[in-house]
Amino acid sequence: MLYRAKNLCKFAKKPDNDEHPVPSVIHYCQTFGIGYWAFSKYPMAKDFFECESPLVEEPPENVVLENDFKVLMGGERKELNREMSQREGFMVCGVLGALNDASRFFKVHHCGDKGNMAMTLNLNPSKPE
Repeated sequence: MLYRAKNLCKFAKKPDNDEHPVPSVIHYCQTFGIGYWAFSKYPMAKDFFECESPLVEEPPENVVLENDFKVLMGGERKELNREMSQREGFMVCGVLGALNDASRFFKVHHCGDKGNMAMTLNLNPSKPE
């Protein structure tokens, strides 16, 4: 079932399982991307869960409506149909939102006021500045 794209990123960051059940475990076996936003487990910053490390940049709420392609870490561009753009967008929004939630929790409980809360970490080196 295709979810309404205008709410997809918001829902992916905070799923309401009563309204739309989603899996509680996901195997990250590939790179997910929508537009220039991407997530892959391989280039993830090793120091992400440290006080000085910034949070990851998150895509805008309308990322699925605005993009029908993905640019992978090496710069390869792939066109996406509507269903795939929603799947990829859901994963990117959900994963990046969850990473930031976990990092914020760590920083609030372990870094005091020295935790870097700036969302400036770019996980896709192919994304233009």
